[in-house]
Amino acid sequence: MNNMLVAFLLFLSVGGVAADEGARKVDLGGGRALLYEGELGDRYQALALVYNGKVLRKLHGVADKGGLFEYERFPVISSDGRYAVVNQVESEGDERGRNSHEVAYCELIDLRSGCIVARDTGQFCGGEFTDSGEWRTFVFQDLNLLETTPTAEKYVSGRLSFSDSPGDSLGNLLVCDPLDEGNLKYYKRLADEKFSNLSDGARNKLRDVLRVNGH
Repeated sequence: MNNMLVAFLLFLSVGGVAADEGARKVDLGGGRALLYEGELGDRYQALALVYNGKVLRKLHGVADKGGLFEYERFPVISSDGRYAVVNQVESEGDERGRNSHEVAYCELIDLRSGCIVARDTGQFCGGEFTDSGEWRTFVFQDLNLLETTPTAEKYVSGRLSFSDSPGDSLGNLLVCDPLDEGNLKYYKRLADEKFSNLSDGARNKLRDVLRVNGH
């Protein structure tokens, strides 16, 4: 079993598209599609990235963590069909549910891998894809999506940090930068107890991945 598949089995939901009477499918062409599942009001609890009838990756969210997915009949897609914009709405408030308000987030998703390349809110979400493969907004510098894609080396160097955000998770990193001989040394560093940028639970999961792959 190859390294990429091991990582997928540990961290992602992989398999056929589950039956869901309330599911809504958006055909992106080229065998790719978005499948919104778990209808909750006018939003959805899960979003599956489908390729040739199989789920490449399933993203999950709840109202107060990550956010529920907004159905987009015509999602924003890059000109080469590689990237799509996915929108989530998260409810924020105090522990008693007071002062609750909603925050809209957008994620730039690599449809070839399921990698969350970037996730942000506010004016960032009003951008557009350029023909040269960048995300352009009026208030931020153009974002080169290939250069922005998370890698283990970026986390080790401190250029990226793990957090509760779906785009900053270990699971997302393993999708964006699958374990191989080229990045093994960085993943071993992340699994080291002395490296404090990773939670204990995520570090143990990473050690399991390394162990399964003979490291």
